[in-house]
Amino acid sequence: MIRNLKALGLAFVAVFAMSAVAAAGAQAAEEFHSEVEHTAIESTTSSTQIFEATTGGVQVVCDELEAAGEQSSATAPWVTVGINYETCQIKGQATGSTNVNDNDCHYKLYAATTNEHAKVDLICDTGALEIETNLGVTIDIPNQTIAEAVHYEEETNAGGKKAINVVATAEDNIEYECTGGAFLCEVLAGIPVNGTEASYFGEVTVDGYEAEGTNATGPPHGAGTVDIWKE
Repeated sequence: MIRNLKALGLAFVAVFAMSAVAAAGAQAAEEFHSEVEHTAIESTTSSTQIFEATTGGVQVVCDELEAAGEQSSATAPWVTVGINYETCQIKGQATGSTNVNDNDCHYKLYAATTNEHAKVDLICDTGALEIETNLGVTIDIPNQTIAEAVHYEEETNAGGKKAINVVATAEDNIEYECTGGAFLCEVLAGIPVNGTEASYFGEVTVDGYEAEGTNATGPPHGAGTVDIWKE
């Protein structure tokens, strides 16, 4: 009798353990959410955007990053936004001394995180993301997947709606190429001609709006924001 009870108890323990594993595996994947089915998303710059090709090398600082795109369903595992950098300069030089050509580049932001960081794809339809400096060198950032690129934080905007603060955290893991010759790149700019250890830091706050149709630069929308969040 006691032997049977022990066996029954072990069976219950096994079933419970298997149920716990199944429940963990069945947890919903992280996604971006919106209170409406078709959402226009736009960013406002929360801090300067800083690109550093290598530690101690030239730093490119942009005061503004405009990002816009859309989410075509109430939930999505990723969103894609077009990007435009404005008012850029090499750190310590005059404003506008550097120009960033977006070349129809987009960021594909993934909701899923590992250790609270998510990957981002840089996708350029023509060429690469080009940083033209007044030092005679251009830094090209080609299409690539950047691991641990961003961290997401929940925000509340001025209208009382949920928004998402996107914090760039890519450190020493961005591929780039410096064009203009070894002397200008390595001596004047202080960076190798080719590298895979560039970093990018900065923050933008992303708001959602109920979309009204679509166009080339992102869907038009009304003035009022809607709740967007990630979980």
